[in-house]
Amino acid sequence: MAALIHATRDGRIPGEVALVLGENPDAPALSLSRELGVPTTAAPLREWGSLLQSHDVEWLCLAGFLKLLPADILFMFGPNILNIHPALLPKFGGKGMYGHHVHEAVLAAGEKVSGC
Repeated sequence: MAALIHATRDGRIPGEVALVLGENPDAPALSLSRELGVPTTAAPLREWGSLLQSHDVEWLCLAGFLKLLPADILFMFGPNILNIHPALLPKFGGKGMYGHHVHEAVLAAGEKVSGC
């Protein structure tokens, strides 16, 4: 999350982080985003569509998101959704495949290519 915020602020990624959403108010991404002055909201997933619209969000970046998006959000953003899961899906996806677990599994499998 911090890397995305910093990259938009220093011009490596055009645009800005308009809102950081999560369901858990104690999520580290929300705390960090608040510290960096980015608007944050903890809300149930069913409320995200209206929150994203109210902040004029044009692109949705899924960073550490471990659930399926509701249909209304998929229709709202269509091709403007970027999932930055740290492995080429569907390989190394699914239950337990997040953070360092993904990287360890990729290395253990001897894969030569990985990424988001």
